[in-house]
Amino acid sequence: ASALGLQAKHTFREILLALGIFSALMVIGAYTLLGAGATSLLGSANWSRVMVFTAIALATAVVEEIMGRGFLFRYLLQYSRSMLLSAVLSSILFFILYLPGILTTSISGDVLMMSLMLNLTISFVTIMLYSLRGSLYIPIAVHMAILLWFDILWTSAVR
Repeated sequence: ASALGLQAKHTFREILLALGIFSALMVIGAYTLLGAGATSLLGSANWSRVMVFTAIALATAVVEEIMGRGFLFRYLLQYSRSMLLSAVLSSILFFILYLPGILTTSISGDVLMMSLMLNLTISFVTIMLYSLRGSLYIPIAVHMAILLWFDILWTSAVR
């Protein structure tokens, strides 16, 4: 586990920091939606749906961060010795994994480009967090917060 960024040293501190960052991102997301005119956040949400999305977001964030940062990025960095090249390549390769799902939803044009830019930005942010901390806990928290923001907060607010 430590080879993939889930080290045992300072684990409790990293998890607390990750929870704090996750909470801050969720509050910022909710505040942004309320500032943009959303009248209710989660008020009419189906709580069993919220719990399912939360479990899926956690599982997705854990798997994608372990694969994308803990394995792919570290592997590329080990052999290229270039942080920028490794970050760009791993972000692009990871986006390619999303393409079948994106392309089967008939997304194209500006929305496809926005999806590409969002995916690349999230990849870069989580790579930088991983590189700075040497741990995947914070990248997992950021990834999960973004997934939940889109899946729960945004969809609840725009209804």
